[in-house]
Amino acid sequence: MLLRTRISFFVTLTIALICASIVYVGLQREQLIKNQYARESVSDQINLWNKINNEIIQQMGSSKSLVMENRNLIHAIERQDSAAVQELGRELFAQVAENRTIGRLDIVYGDGSLAFSSLPSVFQSPTVSPGIAKTHIQNNTIATGIGNDLQRNTSIVYGFPLGSGKSIGMAIFATDILTAIAEMERVTDSLVIFTNRRSRLISASDKTLWGSLRKQVDLNNLNTLQTIRIAEQYYSVTVLPQAAELSGLIGRIVIVKNITELIAGQKAISNPSAIIISFLILLFLIGLYLYMSRAFAPLAESVRVLDALSKGDLQAHVEDTTSDNEVGQISSAINVFRGDLVALNRFRRSRERQQARQKRFIIREMTDLSETLEGEERDQILEELDKIRSIVQDDPSSMEHREQAMREIMDDDGEKQSQQPDSLAMMAVAFQHMSGRVQDAMHTKEALSSIQKELDIATRVQLSLIPDNLDLSKPFHAAGYMTPAKEVGGDFFDLFRLDEYRIGVAIADVSGKGVPAALFMVMARTLLRSTVFHIDSPATVLEYMNDYLEKNNDEQLFVTLFYGILNEREGTLTYSTGGHNPPIVSDSNGTRVLEQTEGAVLALIDDIVYDETSVMLEDGSRIIMMTDGIPESFNKNGEAFGDDRTLETIDGLKPDQTPEEDIKQLIGAVETFVGEAPQFDDITCVILHYRQDEQSERGS
Repeated sequence: MLLRTRISFFVTLTIALICASIVYVGLQREQLIKNQYARESVSDQINLWNKINNEIIQQMGSSKSLVMENRNLIHAIERQDSAAVQELGRELFAQVAENRTIGRLDIVYGDGSLAFSSLPSVFQSPTVSPGIAKTHIQNNTIATGIGNDLQRNTSIVYGFPLGSGKSIGMAIFATDILTAIAEMERVTDSLVIFTNRRSRLISASDKTLWGSLRKQVDLNNLNTLQTIRIAEQYYSVTVLPQAAELSGLIGRIVIVKNITELIAGQKAISNPSAIIISFLILLFLIGLYLYMSRAFAPLAESVRVLDALSKGDLQAHVEDTTSDNEVGQISSAINVFRGDLVALNRFRRSRERQQARQKRFIIREMTDLSETLEGEERDQILEELDKIRSIVQDDPSSMEHREQAMREIMDDDGEKQSQQPDSLAMMAVAFQHMSGRVQDAMHTKEALSSIQKELDIATRVQLSLIPDNLDLSKPFHAAGYMTPAKEVGGDFFDLFRLDEYRIGVAIADVSGKGVPAALFMVMARTLLRSTVFHIDSPATVLEYMNDYLEKNNDEQLFVTLFYGILNEREGTLTYSTGGHNPPIVSDSNGTRVLEQTEGAVLALIDDIVYDETSVMLEDGSRIIMMTDGIPESFNKNGEAFGDDRTLETIDGLKPDQTPEEDIKQLIGAVETFVGEAPQFDDITCVILHYRQDEQSERGS
């Protein structure tokens, strides 16, 4: 963008901001004036409405004595003589009706029920609700305000209790609210409408306009001025809350005034003013642009030459340097700058040839240094070296490429350069950095080698704890499988002979993975082996182990442990699950999960009571025990192998297979499902086959 265009833009933007600020301040000031006027206008309207109501109430109250002095009526109310009250009430209304303010007379008994109403109606009801009337009678107080009967006749009410001592009833003077509305319209020269809060019309002297206004007026926007437009007419609308406190009706007083002429007058002033101001601003901006174009024209030639020099065209120069003004001085300076560029270009080419030789030497040394490493570290350093070589060779003068290469080969906390590096300096820093990385890699390699040796030893020790000979029984043929998620894991299984006819079988899963879980597994297995030969009950074995482990569990690990006893003579399995997955049995009845016994995981809570149960095994039964590493194996889509798929795989085991072949088929199904996804948890499985005929041979 040209300089004159930028200056013109900034000047235009400044003028626009100033104008916008002036307009904003003016609008805010006008809005403040409108708000102040609205508040004062609303306050005046509220006061005027209340004053009109109070004057009507006072006028009705002047006739109070006519009722209070009518002893016959009071005695009839006291006796609750409805016929007498009706007759005397009609006579009394004829007297009070001379007061033109009173348009209705209601008389109620002490319980608030209607005794007489001058309003002819099939279903008569008082303008004051019975509950409110009863309260005023009991408290001997005067009721004033707005009320309405069940026929929604809304009135201004003046009610007073009757009786010399204790109040026995109430007389109610009322006049239609249209009386107050008409007076309000006369004083304010406006249309006054009384609606309920759902915009339903209750009273109005002119009901036609409200049909057009009701959809646009916001009855919840109280005590503010609203401007409504209908066709070409504008109306000022004020909504005043009005509660008929004597009957519970919630309504609104809507004051509507036609302000079309006022709006037209404002537009007649504001619209031409806006057009004139916009025209003057546009005229000023056009003049500014023309002036800036002419004033900056002498600089165009100098800019053209500078642009050519920046692109390497050293033949370009300014022809006219005779002027002694600022333009002539700039032209002379540009020609001097061109001569310096020619000399600098010769020096740069000489330096590039020297740096090319130095770069080849540094790259060769860096390559030889990287060859001392092996594996991923060597490949990574060679990759970074190729990246540096390609960037420098593609565009050795590009500062952006140099900085990018430095960011890629240096660490985040690397030392920042005080000045922009050239390609040779960049390669020197990279060489120093890579030398340090090679040294670190060598130390890391030695440390990892030592750790790997220790883990290999731990793996061999852990695998040595797994029984390699499971051929302990003729009726029960067993095979086991375990593979940890890391070098060492927290799963284990065990199979051992307890006496002549009983064999113990256990499978466990320690929380977590890695070395901590493996150490806790060793402790749990050792404790199991030291316990089972002294305690015959699986549940008691788990109780003893749980209490011991809980007292020696500073790391808050836990283990799920299944322990069962196989009886060769009886063909039974007595077991306790200890929070572990119960075994799966597959026989002539199908594939099913055995019952889970009572008792939680071991090593977290002491004094847990464990339960045990027994199952009878039929000839040809398969008993499958596993950890949750099989159902919780996940593929690359995050989908688990799951219990259903596990049961389907077990149910599909081929008949007449050995336990080893069963395990191979089960684990093969899991590996096929998981695919290339990493192993999530330790996987352990034990499968037993029960054959009664071989037990018979043993017994014989």
